[in-house]
Amino acid sequence: MACITAQHAATWQQSLRAEGLATEHFEAADVGAECVIAKHLQANYNLRTHFERIIGRAGLVPWPRPFHNLRASRQTELTEAYPARVVCVYG
Repeated sequence: MACITAQHAATWQQSLRAEGLATEHFEAADVGAECVIAKHLQANYNLRTHFERIIGRAGLVPWPRPFHNLRASRQTELTEAYPARVVCVYG
């Protein structure tokens, strides 16, 4: 039997909020737009700094190597649903 802790519940709630925000931006985007949020596409824009600010505003503590850890977490999730050979071709 799985145990759901308060931390799991908080993470789930954060995921739902992020999904809701992404959906709002997607629905507000122009028809045929390739990027939902195009404001940060400049080559000299530091995404990590901005992302850490967003994390801080959400009341969380930024973790080390955020993009690497997000990608690794997603790879773990995909590996639970698909064979590793399929996941590795994707990533």
